[in-house]
Amino acid sequence: MPRAQHKRMQYRLYHHLLESGPMTSRQLLEWYNHDKPQLSRSNSKGAQHGSTIRGVSSVLRSSILFEVVQIGSESNIWGARPLGDVVERAIASKRQLKKFPHFLQKAITEKLQEESE
Repeated sequence: MPRAQHKRMQYRLYHHLLESGPMTSRQLLEWYNHDKPQLSRSNSKGAQHGSTIRGVSSVLRSSILFEVVQIGSESNIWGARPLGDVVERAIASKRQLKKFPHFLQKAITEKLQEESE
């Protein structure tokens, strides 16, 4: 998912899951749509305008940052993978670096530089 809006969503969901612990996709959607960082009321440039349950679920399902912690009867509970595991999976996948969120690109680059030294 190379689209910038998905990278932003991955970044925000990943850090929220690290802080808050595992959640369902519905809980993440409610948090994502109600937590709108803006610089000021007059400056709304860069504010996200919400998402749908389908959008959040597809990001959770397709990103290497997230894993299902518990399978439920109605919805799964998602958690954030440890960054070290994510970096190892990203390197093993051999995908282009630009496909990952910026914080993960930095971590991958640092890991590859450590290995080359």
